[in-house]
Amino acid sequence: MNTSYRKIAAYLMLLSGLTHPAQMLVYGTAPEIRGPAISGMIFLVVGAALLTPWRSVLWVAIALPLAGGLGAAFRIVADVPTAFTYFHALIDFAVVGLAGASLSDGHPTLGRWLRRAAIALVAVAGGGFALLFSALQDNPARPSVGELRVATGGDADLEYYAGGPTTGLVVVLVPSFARSASDFNELVTHLNRNGYRTLAVQPRGVEGSELPSMQGTLHTYAADVEQVLNAEAAGEPVVVLGHAYGNRVARTFASDFPERTRALILLAAGGEAPTPPETGNAILLAMVKIVPEARRREAVQLAFFAKGNPVADYWIRGWYPRAGLAEQMASAATPYSEWGAGGEAPILVLDAQEDTEAAHGGAQLQDQFPNRVQLREIPNAGHALLNERPKRIRDEVIDYLATLPSPDGGLEEATDSGSSEAFFAEARNRAQAPATSLAQIQRVLVPHIRVYRPEGPGPFPGVILLHGCSGPTPSHEADWAHFYAERGVVTLAVDSLGPRQLDWERVCNLETLTGRERAADILAALEHARSLAFVDPERLALTGFSHGAWTIWEFLLLASNRTPPLGLEAWPEGGAEGVSAAFLFYGPVSRELHPPHPHPRLPRGERPLHRRGHVP
Repeated sequence: MNTSYRKIAAYLMLLSGLTHPAQMLVYGTAPEIRGPAISGMIFLVVGAALLTPWRSVLWVAIALPLAGGLGAAFRIVADVPTAFTYFHALIDFAVVGLAGASLSDGHPTLGRWLRRAAIALVAVAGGGFALLFSALQDNPARPSVGELRVATGGDADLEYYAGGPTTGLVVVLVPSFARSASDFNELVTHLNRNGYRTLAVQPRGVEGSELPSMQGTLHTYAADVEQVLNAEAAGEPVVVLGHAYGNRVARTFASDFPERTRALILLAAGGEAPTPPETGNAILLAMVKIVPEARRREAVQLAFFAKGNPVADYWIRGWYPRAGLAEQMASAATPYSEWGAGGEAPILVLDAQEDTEAAHGGAQLQDQFPNRVQLREIPNAGHALLNERPKRIRDEVIDYLATLPSPDGGLEEATDSGSSEAFFAEARNRAQAPATSLAQIQRVLVPHIRVYRPEGPGPFPGVILLHGCSGPTPSHEADWAHFYAERGVVTLAVDSLGPRQLDWERVCNLETLTGRERAADILAALEHARSLAFVDPERLALTGFSHGAWTIWEFLLLASNRTPPLGLEAWPEGGAEGVSAAFLFYGPVSRELHPPHPHPRLPRGERPLHRRGHVP
């Protein structure tokens, strides 16, 4: 046995074992770094064993570095390699050769077998990796319209295209799986002509947008949208339009950043059901540049277009396989429960009737959230409905955007004419409510109040959570309950619509249950909170979104002079006792709602309550 080869292999294995964990000193302790660091410990053990006379360890010294070397080669081709990746690949294959030479020493037949196997393995692996490398090459898209800009500040620099007036309502556009922002060119042009500001995001790995790692989640891509908004200094909530895979990113963004989301527009809104195998195979063929164009056109037709509809040339091009691989891994790493609801944002879904990939996705979403999802079915269109029915899509989008509030409005709906301030003043003046009592309101609401408490005996501070005019959204409510529970706060989530069987559209149009009437719900919830043994009655707060924020502001005004909410005869004893903070998210701002002094003050000298636009 050639001991020199064996010793060199042993020293290389030890070097590899030491440098694997050393990556954590350079790149940190992310999961994709911890795995190689742990494998380095195994390399150290095998390297030490090679310094012993055990012959059997040579087989391990072949198998282990061979697996590691092939894995490193795959990362070099398909992932984002580092200097360590190249270094360890060289060491791994060198150790395989040295260990094989040591094992075959004195055994000519075994040596010939190992050499032939090594040559065959190198040929097959080399051919396979060359094929994989070719398959993963980008097939560039047509140029995108708009002004190319770069958003920095995150773990990746991101390209995006800005267009339209700088003062218009902002519409962020997120493209489909492994696709470019140029798919939106025609829609962007139409939106800009109609006075809307557009920001078309180039996803990670597409064109000049960086792809630093394959280890992302949908939350990573949602944070990319926020990075673009920060680069634009966009202060008002925006509309996010997502096509296919972009619909997942849009819903994740609305879940993660509800305060920055005005509405969602989803095209081909799949995500809950898996892609059919035949469609998935067609998508894979469509992406691979080395597949003959005629075969790729057939695949695109099958996966994306309704039968008989022509396939645009730019759908044969415009594929970014490495970006698609990263997106697929991000989607697989993110449970549907974390993003499927889309926060509590109002949603328009454009559902293609012949979509084989996201069939009935919009109908399922509307069934889950009927109070805030509007569904429009697009006939004779498939997954690529943007290209198949461009006029219908742009008309639906423009019509929906026209129903959204202007940037200075605070609720889900606004009037077609006149200022939002005049509208709220008129709504407050004409508001009526049947005479009732606080006890009656409690009998209706309290059984439906959902209480989320931290672990432990308490007593804990408590917060009353009020939803917007479209009603409660379970995922959004759960997110805020978790946020407060982590900080040792009990959440009491009030459903003001369900127990009363109110139509959310009438509430959003301020035809019923105005903020001055709904303020009584806060009184009922506060009294219930004070009755719970695990809630500290001296440490209470209010949190409201949109209509809920308006309700809190009305409540503060009423509390400042002990005026009863609409429908009650008198301000109750106890009233707002214990309330010392209020957090209002995108509620209306109007001189009509401001008291003559800086803060509405509660009786008995409690601290003033503050209106907050955003809370980190």
